[in-house]
Amino acid sequence: SGDSASSRTREWGSERLVAGHRMPAEGENNPSNDSSDWGGDDDEEESWIMRPGGGCRPDGVEVSENLAKLQEAADIDPSGVFKYVLIRCVNGGEEKTLLRGYGWAEYHDDIFQEVAQVLELEGWRCDCVGGGRIQHDPSGKKIVCYGYSQAYGRADHKLSVQLLTPKHPGYDISWSNEGY
Repeated sequence: SGDSASSRTREWGSERLVAGHRMPAEGENNPSNDSSDWGGDDDEEESWIMRPGGGCRPDGVEVSENLAKLQEAADIDPSGVFKYVLIRCVNGGEEKTLLRGYGWAEYHDDIFQEVAQVLELEGWRCDCVGGGRIQHDPSGKKIVCYGYSQAYGRADHKLSVQLLTPKHPGYDISWSNEGY
């Protein structure tokens, strides 16, 4: 489907994470010397620098200043039409569902990987439970959730409306299973 983030490289302190797997640092001996398990291609790598409690997208925009912001129920771009995902997060006995929607994402998986990478380092297990699109019109105070993700299937748009409502008081927030 093309929803793959496997060629992404992230640095955490002195370790490199490639598609969630620790890779040898520069000059460190790699006994297998085989990158085929992560599907990377040095010519296509994006370099993402990660910091504890936050991160940076390839375009340099902050993902989160702290983990608390990352754990907000819903976070979407201030306007436009863009992809979104629902992410189920579990840590011990605590479970929550997060909604994330951003125009920078080419694929639904881009959003999921961005959020899961940071939360999993804090002990959360994350699963993407669906995706779709959001049309956000701040001047008309209207949000519509619709469509689906080819990689993750259709999000529960009714749940998406419930997650968006507290953060967007006074908005007309609706959903539809129509469209892509």
